[in-house]
Amino acid sequence: MWFKPQPLHASIVAAILVGSAAFSTYPAWGASQGILVSDSHPVATEQLAHADELNRDALRLHHAGKFADARPLAKEALTLREAALGPTDPLIAESLNTLGVILQESDYKAARPLLERALKIRQGAFPPVHSAIAESLTNLSRTLYAGGQFAEARPLLEHAVHIRETALSPTAPEVAVSLIHLSIVVSQLGDLQHSRSLMERALSILDPLEHDHPLDLAMGLNYYGNILRRQGEFAEARVPLERSLSIRERILGVSHPHVARTLSRMGMLEAVTGNYRGALPLFQRALQINEASLGANHAEIAGDLNEIGTMHRALGNMREAQQSFERALHIQKSTVGPQHPFVAVTLNALGQLAAQANKPEEAKSLFEEALAIQEHALGHGHVFSTETLTSLGYLEVQRGDLRKATDHFERATRIREALLGPTHPDVAASLFDLARGLHAQGKIKAAREHYERARHITLMHISANQNLDEATQTRVWAQQLKGLYDYELLLATMTNKPSLDTTPPTAIADSFLVAEQARGWMIQAAVARAMARQSIEGDAHQLARQLDNLRRQRQVVWTKLSELYSQSAEQRNENELASAKQELYTVQAAIESDAKELDRMSPRYAELALPKPATISGTQSLLTGNEALISWLTLPDRVCIWLVRSGQPPLYRESFISRPKLAELVNRVRTSLTPAFTSSPDVAGLPPFAIDTARELYRLLVGPVSSQLQQIEHLILIPDSVLLPLPLAVLIRNQTDRSPEQLADFSRTGGMVSVKDLLRYKELPWLGSAYTLTVVPSASVLKLLRESSRVRTAHQERFIGFGDPVLQGTGASRGGSMPKHRGVRVARSELELLNRLPGTREELLAVAAAMNVSPHEHVFLSEEATETHVGQLNRSGRLGSAEVLSFATHGLLAGELQGLTQPALVLTPPSSPTDEDDGLLSLEDILHLNLARTTWVILSACNTAGGEDSGDNLTGLARAFFFAGAKALLVSQWSVDDRATQFLMTETFKYYAGNTSNTPAQALRRGMLAVMAEATSNPEHAYFAHPFAWAAFFLVGEGRQ
Repeated sequence: MWFKPQPLHASIVAAILVGSAAFSTYPAWGASQGILVSDSHPVATEQLAHADELNRDALRLHHAGKFADARPLAKEALTLREAALGPTDPLIAESLNTLGVILQESDYKAARPLLERALKIRQGAFPPVHSAIAESLTNLSRTLYAGGQFAEARPLLEHAVHIRETALSPTAPEVAVSLIHLSIVVSQLGDLQHSRSLMERALSILDPLEHDHPLDLAMGLNYYGNILRRQGEFAEARVPLERSLSIRERILGVSHPHVARTLSRMGMLEAVTGNYRGALPLFQRALQINEASLGANHAEIAGDLNEIGTMHRALGNMREAQQSFERALHIQKSTVGPQHPFVAVTLNALGQLAAQANKPEEAKSLFEEALAIQEHALGHGHVFSTETLTSLGYLEVQRGDLRKATDHFERATRIREALLGPTHPDVAASLFDLARGLHAQGKIKAAREHYERARHITLMHISANQNLDEATQTRVWAQQLKGLYDYELLLATMTNKPSLDTTPPTAIADSFLVAEQARGWMIQAAVARAMARQSIEGDAHQLARQLDNLRRQRQVVWTKLSELYSQSAEQRNENELASAKQELYTVQAAIESDAKELDRMSPRYAELALPKPATISGTQSLLTGNEALISWLTLPDRVCIWLVRSGQPPLYRESFISRPKLAELVNRVRTSLTPAFTSSPDVAGLPPFAIDTARELYRLLVGPVSSQLQQIEHLILIPDSVLLPLPLAVLIRNQTDRSPEQLADFSRTGGMVSVKDLLRYKELPWLGSAYTLTVVPSASVLKLLRESSRVRTAHQERFIGFGDPVLQGTGASRGGSMPKHRGVRVARSELELLNRLPGTREELLAVAAAMNVSPHEHVFLSEEATETHVGQLNRSGRLGSAEVLSFATHGLLAGELQGLTQPALVLTPPSSPTDEDDGLLSLEDILHLNLARTTWVILSACNTAGGEDSGDNLTGLARAFFFAGAKALLVSQWSVDDRATQFLMTETFKYYAGNTSNTPAQALRRGMLAVMAEATSNPEHAYFAHPFAWAAFFLVGEGRQ
C-alpha cells in the first residue's frame, strides 16, 4: 500500500502534543500486584490499608477525569507509605507513580522527579527485566515527550517494550501500551511510516482484548486516526476515531477530557479537508469539556484555543483568531513555560496574523522567536520548525528579499523530505513554495523541476482519496489548485521563450497536462467510475454501485454525528445519537465487506475508477480529421489557449486579460440574454444582445487559433469555471459585413430592438452557426468516454421521457422562480406553485414521434411524471436501456427551495410526500440510477449546467448523470422559454432520428438553426431570432455517438 501523508498546520501540531498525555490503565506495581514488601520494615497494617484505599481512590478519580480531586489523595497515600515503609520500598514507587501520572495532566514538570524516583526504586528492587520497571519507563517517557523531549523519550519506550516482551509475552496488553506511546513519539519525530507500523501492532494486540482493556484500545485508536489523517487517508482516519469516541463516551461519559481529545482529532480531520465550519464546533465542544474538567489555565486549553484560532482565521474572523491565540499564549507561558515547543506554535500563528495585517516587523519578530524556541528544544532539523521556516519565507517575499525567502523554503523542503519521505504532501507544499521563489528570481528551469515533482505528489494524494464523498474530495482538490496555477504560469513563460524549453516534454505538452489536472476533478472521477463499472459485469457491477452508495451514506451519517458530538450533554438527543451510531456501524461493516469482495471479483476496478489527467498526445489520438479541441484556462492576467488537432502539432496561444475583466465580459453577455418578461414572451421584453462583447470574446478566446480551423466541422470546447457560464455558440466571428452594426448600436445605447431589427440577429456570424459544438469538462473525460464501448442490447429502447408535472403556476419559463413568491425562499410544501409547463407535453410527444416510439409506453406526463415511476423503471432496467432519456421540467439549484440542500429536477408532487417520492428527483436520487446503455440525457429544464460555487466545471446535477453512466448531456444555462425549448427539442430530434449517422452534436446545431429560421417564417415567434431563445442549451460529453 502506498501511504498518503497530509501536511500539518502548526496549530494542529500543538494539539497533537498536548493530547498525547493519555494515561495507562495499568496502575503501578507494589504489594497489591503480588510483590512482597520487605520483612525488614515494621508494617503498620492499618496505616498501609488506608494508604492502599487512598491510592485506589486517587486512581479512580483520575480515571474519571477529576484530576484535582485525585491529587491530594495520592499525596496522602505517599506520605502514609513513606512513614510506614521508608523511602525505597516498591510500594513507595507505586505511590510515586500514581501521583506522577496524575500530575502529568496539569504539571508535567512536577511529575518528572516523582517518576524518576519511582524508576530508581524499582530498578533497585527488581531484576533488570521486570514489568514494573517497564511501566515506570513508559510513564516517565510520557513526561519527557509532554515537554517536547521526543528524542530523549524514545529509548526509554524502546527499552520498556523490550522488557515487557521478555518478562510477559510479545502479545501482552502491557506491550501494546508501551507501543502506543512509542508510536506517538516516533510520529512527532517525523517517521509516520514507522509510527503507523508500531500503532497497528499495538491495535492488533488490543483489539481482541477490548472487553478487558477498552480504554487502552480507545487510546490507540485515537492516535491511529491521527496518524492516518497526517498520512492523508481521510476517509480511513474517521473510522478509528469514531470507535475511540464510542468507547470513551460509554466508559468515561460524554464530558471527560479524553473524550475531548478525540473530538479534537475529529475537528482536525474536518479542518485538514477544508471543512472549517464543521471543525469549529468540535473544537469548541472540546474546549468546553476541558475548561469544565481541567480549569481555565491548562495546556490542553491552549491546544484547543490554537485550533479554534486557526479555524477563525481560515473563516476570515481575524479578531476572534487573535483573541484565541493570545489567550493560548498566556496559558502556555504560565503552564509549560516560555521555551516550550507549544509556545512556538502559537507565536507562529500570531506572526501569520501580523503578516496578514501588513505588520512585517512584528511578524518577523514573532517568527524568529518561534524558530529559536523550536531549534533550542527540538534541534535544527525538526519537522515542526518547517512551518515557521515557511512563514519566514513568505514574510521575506512580502519584504522583497527573494533570496532569503528561497533559502527558507529550501531548508524547509530538505527537512521535510528527510523526515517525511519524498512523497509526503508536506514535501509537495514546500516544493511549490521553493518553485515560486525560484520562479520569482528568474530561475525557470530549476523552478520547473520542483513544480513538476510537487504536481506528481499532489496527483498521488488526490487520487488516494477517491473513497471520500464528493463534497470532501472537492475541498481536498481545491486546496491544491494554487500550486498548479502557479506552475501553469511558469510554463506559459517557457512557451514564449523557446530557449528555456530545450528538453522533452515540451512546455506546451506539460502546460496542457497541468491544466487537465487543475480542471474539475469531481466530474472526471464521476465519469471514470461510471466507465469502470461498465467494464465489469454481473455481480461485480452491482457491487461497485452499492459500494459507492454506501460511502455516500456513511458521509451523511458522519456529518450528522459531528453535529451531535458538538452538542453539550444537556442538548443531545441520546436516542438520535444511538440510532446514528448503529447506522454507522452497519454501513461501515458493509463497506469493508463489499470492498474486499469487489477487490476479489474485479482486482482492476480500483485502478480503472481512478481518473488520470490526459496528455496532449493522447488527446490528439482521440480526434478525427474534421475535429479540433480548444482548451482554455484562466490565469490571473491571461487566458491560456490550446488547440489540438489530429496529425498536427499542438498550438498554444495567450490572450492577456485579467480574470476579473474576463468574468465581467462573460457577465455582460449573460445579462443581455436575460429578458424582462416573466410570463408570455414578447419582443419588448428582450434586451439588445451584447454584440460588441461577443465579438471581443471571440477575439480573445478563438481568434488566436482561428486561422487553424479551416476544414474543421466539429469543435470540442473545454471552458474553465470562468467561461462555463458563457454560451459559446453566441460568440461572433470576425466578419466584414457591416449590416449588423445597427444592432450593436442598440446594445451600446441600451435602446429597444424592433421586430425588423430583431430578425437580423440570425444574419450574425455566430460560432454556433459555423461549427458543431460540444463541451467537455476536460480532455480526460473525453478520453474516458471515447475509449469506453457503449453497451447495446437487442431490446434497447430509443426514448423515454418525463414532463409536464402537475403544478399550479401560470408562467412560461422553466426555472425555480415562483410567481406568487418571487424573490423569497419557499418551503418544499409549496413546490406545486411552480409554473405549469404545458409545452413540455407537446415537446415530449413530438420527440417520441420523431424517435418512432409509442408515447403511451415511453412518455410519462402529468400524474405519471413522478419520482415513483422513475424508480420503478430504474429497478426494472427499462430506464437504463433507453438510448435517449429526457426530463422536460423545472431544474432547481440547492437553496432555491427552503430545505433543498441538493440540486433537483421537479416532478409531480405526491399528495403525501415520502422518502421514496417527494416530487423532487435530487442529486442523491440520480446517483442511484443505472444508465449504462444511455447515449444522452436531455435536461430540458432551467440552469442544469451552472450555478454552483464549487470550483468544479459543472453542477452536481450534471455530474450525477455522468456518474449514473450517461455519455452525453443536453443542459441549459438559464431559465429557458417553454415554447422556444419545445421547438428546439422537436427539431433537434427530427434530425437525430432521421439518419443513424447523425450525431447528437450535429442534431443540436440543426435544431438551433431551425429555431432561428422559425423566427422569419412565423411572426409570433420573431423572438426566436434572439439568442435567448436558441442558445441556452449545449451538449456536454461525447457528441459524436
